[in-house]
Amino acid sequence: MPPGINRICTYPGCHELSLKARCERHRALGKWGDEARGTSTERGYGTAWRKLRLVVMQRDCWLCQCPRCKAGGLVKAAQEVDHIKPKAEGGTDALSNLRAVSTECHRRITMEAKGQHPRQAFGADGWPPGGNT
Repeated sequence: MPPGINRICTYPGCHELSLKARCERHRALGKWGDEARGTSTERGYGTAWRKLRLVVMQRDCWLCQCPRCKAGGLVKAAQEVDHIKPKAEGGTDALSNLRAVSTECHRRITMEAKGQHPRQAFGADGWPPGGNT
């Protein structure tokens, strides 16, 4: 069997080379080693959240409910649950404040809420989707 290949440590901001995913210094931190962020349970996404998430996903038939998809008649699979009014702005985990969304839409919604703009996606032909007609 050939020897392993050195790769860059997967810890954010680390550029050390390692035969494994993390360098020696960051390997002890585990898979989610950002101690300042805490675990999902510490951030309020424990067992109760996972149960509530399942209820929302089933209610929305595992389909994206973002305004852009609904207005455009797009049918897209949902993987995440979004707070319509973010918790940071006083939103709650009430069912009326939750909707199923795709990962792509969740990222876009979050960026737009922060005043940022997602990068334009380009296809293999170098054109934006639907832009080469």
